[in-house]
Amino acid sequence: MTVDFAAIVALLLIAAAVLSWILVHWGRDRKLDSRFKFVSAEYFKGLNFLLNEEPDKALEVFIRVAEVDSDTVETHFALGNLFRRRGEVDRAIRIHQNLIARPNLTRAHRAQALYELAQDYLRAGLLDRAESILHELLDMPHYTEPALRSLISLYEQQKDWEQAIAMRRRLQVLTGSFEEETIAQYFCELAQGAMTSKDMALTNRFLKRAQSHDPNCARANLLLAQMAEASQDWTRSQRYYREVLEHEIRYASEVLPALVRVTRQMDGEASLETLLRKLRRDNPQVPGYLAIAAILNPELDDPVSQDCVADYLRTEPSLGGLYEMFVSFARRNGVSNLSDMEPLKIAVRNLLKSAPRYRCEECGFRSKTLYWQCPSCKTWNRTMPFHEITFAAIGHSSSA
Repeated sequence: MTVDFAAIVALLLIAAAVLSWILVHWGRDRKLDSRFKFVSAEYFKGLNFLLNEEPDKALEVFIRVAEVDSDTVETHFALGNLFRRRGEVDRAIRIHQNLIARPNLTRAHRAQALYELAQDYLRAGLLDRAESILHELLDMPHYTEPALRSLISLYEQQKDWEQAIAMRRRLQVLTGSFEEETIAQYFCELAQGAMTSKDMALTNRFLKRAQSHDPNCARANLLLAQMAEASQDWTRSQRYYREVLEHEIRYASEVLPALVRVTRQMDGEASLETLLRKLRRDNPQVPGYLAIAAILNPELDDPVSQDCVADYLRTEPSLGGLYEMFVSFARRNGVSNLSDMEPLKIAVRNLLKSAPRYRCEECGFRSKTLYWQCPSCKTWNRTMPFHEITFAAIGHSSSA
């Protein structure tokens, strides 16, 4: 198998470092002539392995020859990190384990080697080994914060939310960073697990804990609203749905259909219209979001929602050309009543459904599924409903 160019370059770099080490140490003491002959012979043996495309053997020779001291330790770190970045984790582990095993390694370099080895284990999926090392690093001042952050990532990966909460709290104390919103998300994860187990009392306790850390947590309010709706507690359900809208109107497409459903169960159509008019009056952003929700959800067929839809179709800049085309087509076909925008509404619905509906505000990742933790950048509570008219998808919209 041919060794790729990057691997050859990496081993040539350490080979150069080894040669420099030989020359420096030989120059210090001419009495080391026999040692120099041995080392130089090993050095050329390593080069021979390299040229014969046997990088593992070459690496073993270079590590053996280049004793770890202040002149060579940084080269070892650089090479280990290079191998890990390239996905050659086994080689990175060998280098960092070799560093740790050296009795003359300074405390600072040993701590660095432990941290790098923990990163190797994380990359290799050896989470138990990584966890053990990272806990050891918590007592080393220069590595407490990076160890905490690595442990948080590890516990999130394992879905060990209790441990993740503990590490977030320690990080908050150590750095002063605001971790409350993320801790609230962890309690929501615990609540989802309890809900799956049908332990509603425990679910409720976890959600209350989430709210204690983030009173405006949309996810906690949504789950509480859904629980109340499932138990036919319409008043409580309506209250939680409304709290979501009051704190984050962008969740309207998620919340409004449920809010309409609950309100109809409580008091009927008249009460629903009163509620929607109040929402529309209190927040100037509501009409646009209400229109999108009604376009996406045909059950929102009340007069207030349909009024918002009509205004949206007429005034939304991205729909200007589509609206004019609709009007022109209708007039050519002798349609005098242009108030019936159902064909246009269906076309826009298909366009909206064919495009991603959610976007991470941190990294821009887009998806058709709401992720409370972004799959791309791993940040929490930064993915929001996002509606974009994508005309490139018109040809595929009929199946949506």
